[in-house]
Amino acid sequence: MKKFYVLLLICLFISLIGCKNNKKITDEVALNSIKNYCYSVFPDLKSMIDLNEYGVNFEIISSDDKEIVILFKSYTGAIVKYYIDVKTGDTYATETVLAISDKEMKTDEEFNIYDYIK
Repeated sequence: MKKFYVLLLICLFISLIGCKNNKKITDEVALNSIKNYCYSVFPDLKSMIDLNEYGVNFEIISSDDKEIVILFKSYTGAIVKYYIDVKTGDTYATETVLAISDKEMKTDEEFNIYDYIK
């Protein structure tokens, strides 16, 4: 009987993991999740935004059934774009620092948006 319950729990766990990737990521969820990610990486960012003195901004710049792109204008002048795969939640970032170059360069930032949905 104990084996049955262990097997049942394993099946339940696997089905929950499968359901996670079947949810559609909406624009609003993507935007809020990117903000949550940025706040976790840069804890002072939320208070900087609340002060409204630094020109920090988040916005959705494109969205379709495959990908959502969120633009983050940093207080440093950098422009970071987060590319979110709508089906898997896999996310990567590019950065442009206009004072240095107008080229968009891929960063080391890669994560899954589902980890930042609250």
